[in-house]
Amino acid sequence: MQLSQILNSNTLGLNRTERQSLRPGQIIQGEVLKLYPENKAEIRLGGNRLIASLQVGLELGGSYHFQVASTAGSLQLRVLGEQLKRDDKVDLSKLLRQLGIKTTKHNLQLLQLLMRYSVPFDKNEFQQAIELLKGEKNKTHATAALVEMLAKKLPMTETILQSFVTSKTVTVSEQLNVVLQQANNLSSTLRTDIAQRIEGNIIRLTEAPLPFHEALMKEINNQNSADNQTLFRTLQGLGVISPKVDFADWVKEWNNFLNMRASSLEKGQTSPSLPFRINEEEVFQLFNRLAGERNRFLGAVQQFLNRWEPQLKLLQASGNTMPRELISEVRQDINETFSPLLNRQLAGGTEKDVLAVFRGIQSLGSKENLSLLTSLSKQAKDSVEFLNLAPKERFLEQVRQSITMLGLNYENRLVTEKEPGNLNDTLKGLLLQLASSEDNSGSQHQTKLLHLIQGLQLQSVNETPTNIQAMLQVPAERLGLVKDLMIELEGKKNDEDKIDPDYCRILFYLELGNLKETVIDVNIQQRSVSLTVFNNTRGIPGIANLFKDKLGENLANLNYRLTSITFKKLEEKENLPAIMDEKLSDSRQGVDFRI
Repeated sequence: MQLSQILNSNTLGLNRTERQSLRPGQIIQGEVLKLYPENKAEIRLGGNRLIASLQVGLELGGSYHFQVASTAGSLQLRVLGEQLKRDDKVDLSKLLRQLGIKTTKHNLQLLQLLMRYSVPFDKNEFQQAIELLKGEKNKTHATAALVEMLAKKLPMTETILQSFVTSKTVTVSEQLNVVLQQANNLSSTLRTDIAQRIEGNIIRLTEAPLPFHEALMKEINNQNSADNQTLFRTLQGLGVISPKVDFADWVKEWNNFLNMRASSLEKGQTSPSLPFRINEEEVFQLFNRLAGERNRFLGAVQQFLNRWEPQLKLLQASGNTMPRELISEVRQDINETFSPLLNRQLAGGTEKDVLAVFRGIQSLGSKENLSLLTSLSKQAKDSVEFLNLAPKERFLEQVRQSITMLGLNYENRLVTEKEPGNLNDTLKGLLLQLASSEDNSGSQHQTKLLHLIQGLQLQSVNETPTNIQAMLQVPAERLGLVKDLMIELEGKKNDEDKIDPDYCRILFYLELGNLKETVIDVNIQQRSVSLTVFNNTRGIPGIANLFKDKLGENLANLNYRLTSITFKKLEEKENLPAIMDEKLSDSRQGVDFRI
């Protein structure tokens, strides 16, 4: 893969080589455009033309390596070596020798990119970058990251390098799913709690919204497949299913149900009712009550177990049956303790009834198991609220949740909010807690996620005195997309130092289920909107034109005017902005390659 395919050239393009951004000692390549008396010249440095004082005579039209001698008063430049010969390898090798730096393939490659994108650097920064590059296996991504770090004037540290590299090699959803798979493997009590909160955030960000019965079926099937009886015992203890049902019958009935349901859905028929006459609304309300009375319920469970667990465990170990008086006492205690909290009678009059409830209460004595039930109901509530939103509001809500829950605004909130509230519940906050805990085994994936979040933060906004560019990656499965949604905005600043909505550009990078890879370029000039849709699906212009009038109407309601919609193949990259060209040039990665 070529380095130019992964370099964020929009970021570098915004890093204009302005006089106020240069400092003594920095090196940059420039071209002499005009010569003036008194050893002054107009020189093109990057995207800008500057007037500089020179210490030696130069040839008009020639290119040179310059070093900043002074920025006080007029900009003073010192020429390093001779006029360039337009042969990168020869010219850059000479520069490395002048700097006393070894001429290697990777050093030349890094220097070549710095010159190509007009990124100023000094010798110390370059040496630090080389040292970091030596320790990286993937030199291509590391080199691209180092160029961006130098362009943004960031410290040359391993942490920042890993943040940039990670953001170039993995998407948010991919890394969230890796962490989700690892979340239950943590050992200590503290980390188990943190892991559950991390897991909850990830699920809320990535999983498609599910109605309660779908979420319940999914969890039951997962536990049955893992031979896990937790939910079975809990439902039995709460009186949702009969104590006469054993786990083997439970698994068998659910397997039969899921097969029948799949067949019915395939044929377009109504799905069969849940096994064992489970009333999903009743279960949903029960789980909601547990969530509302969580602390009281946990306290009651602990007191109940302290009273009865030793005695009942001893009876079970001895193989003896429960005396009738004991059955009656335990049953009475169960109903007096838990019926007011759950608004239902739990225990019947037989030993089997009492022991089934006892096992269910034991299961709910675990915070982890109780959290599972309450999270199912919370996810269901969130899903219903999310699905009831209009498409625009659904999209905005997912963007807001992504920024907040990932912790992309973590430092900003830390500084600007008097009481930042739930900062420690963001993924970044939780990962920082996890990194600082003593027992941090299996932390590789969590550390990588932290690097990814920091990489997204470092690349989220680029500013010059006149322009702003912003980039955001949004986990988008909840929106019905196949992969993450990438958004880029760029435009002039208005009087409030924000992107001017009258003059800006928005790029959407999408991976859709049916239309596949799609890029939408929204160009706004004086509130006139032109759209260019890049997609390879046959017939898409005809389909899209059905919505053109509605789109124009909605834009008019926002005081914008739709002027054109153009459709092009993804291969027509010559008309795309540079960064889009780079995103699309590596077909293995598609639009999900980088942010």
